[in-house]
Amino acid sequence: CGTPVIAMARGAAPEIIIQGKTGFIGNDIDELVAAIPLIADIKRFACRHRVMSHFTVKQMVDGYEMVYERLLRDSLVKKKARGWNDERTTLLPSEAKASVN
Repeated sequence: CGTPVIAMARGAAPEIIIQGKTGFIGNDIDELVAAIPLIADIKRFACRHRVMSHFTVKQMVDGYEMVYERLLRDSLVKKKARGWNDERTTLLPSEAKASVN
């Protein structure tokens, strides 16, 4: 919907908010309060554009799949290095997608 945000510099806020363009990030309550009069300068279109160009459901799912695949592959490499046999019953996300298509 394009809502400007004022948030603490915690969690995902610094990844989502572009300081002064889509909202304001503060390290303490005084910084958050100081940002309140500035929020009117934030363009709602910029907020919506940021979310739609970086955080769609497809982009988030693809990102999670990449992370899970990397973790699984790293785990398999470590197991193989310890002599674990290569017969797997679990498909990696990319393998599962390929088998469906």
